[in-house]
Amino acid sequence: MNPPSSGGSIIWPLANNKISSPYGYRWGSLHAGIDFEGPTGTPIMSVADGIVKAAFPSAGNSLGICAIISHNVNGVKFDTLYGHMSSLGVGVGQTVSGGQVIGTVGSTGNSTGSHLHYEVHVNGIQIDPAPFMANYAGAPG
Repeated sequence: MNPPSSGGSIIWPLANNKISSPYGYRWGSLHAGIDFEGPTGTPIMSVADGIVKAAFPSAGNSLGICAIISHNVNGVKFDTLYGHMSSLGVGVGQTVSGGQVIGTVGSTGNSTGSHLHYEVHVNGIQIDPAPFMANYAGAPG
């Protein structure tokens, strides 16, 4: 599946762009997302226009406070997941814009410290977000 071209419509979920842990296998299991450095309270932004598919306002799961947003960018349909939030600013069914703050960085759920865990799902399957991120506006050179 080809990721959408940015056309200015896709952004990074955190302004600082610092990745602390990439997608991939380690310690015998798949780390199915990318972790971004960020102190607690740092704003998390939706990467594109979309609709909130799921919102978990309590930390009672491994990803803690988290949200899943469905997107359709340049004909490419995908979901994004944002985990370990300290606060959630959206609800199920809400329409969001790319760049809209949807919550804040935290360390809820099974977390080793304050960060954003970010995933991309296509047809319900977790994929490496890196190919999508290479086309994001603001991607590091």
